Amino acid sequence: MKNQDIIYMNFDNKKVTEIVIDAMHKTGVKRIIQAGVLSVYGEVAEPFAIWNSRMMGGSVAHERGVEALEASDLDYTYMRMTWLYNGNRKDYIASPKGEPFLGAQITRRAIAQFIMDNITGKRNDIRGSIGLWEPGSENKSKPDFY
Repeated sequence: MKNQDIIYMNFDNKKVTEIVIDAMHKTGVKRIIQAGVLSVYGEVAEPFAIWNSRMMGGSVAHERGVEALEASDLDYTYMRMTWLYNGNRKDYIASPKGEPFLGAQITRRAIAQFIMDNITGKRNDIRGSIGLWEPGSENKSKPDFY
């Protein structure tokens, strides 16, 4: 981790995130982007919330990395991603914490675009928990691929 500009964490667990935060403090790295899940705040809107909760086995709002990140002094971006699929679309809707989560799907390419937009400065979602979904997937009861 030493001498790195940014950490990307494709894993969402509070205890592991705390270990990474500690290592970041020891090495002086301040910027992290972490892949996470939707519904950590109970923000998923109906009708999608019913299907999502059933598929995820109930509440996911505990022991998530976002808890550790929000308590830290790091320049974090936590991505609350909806259901992923492979595809060529790279457009996305980015919704900050506090707004309803409306979208049912997004491509992996769009997630990569969001990450690159933050790394290159096109976006600045520092200290943000951002919901990500594909335009046009709002208010669906489930992703198109299910």
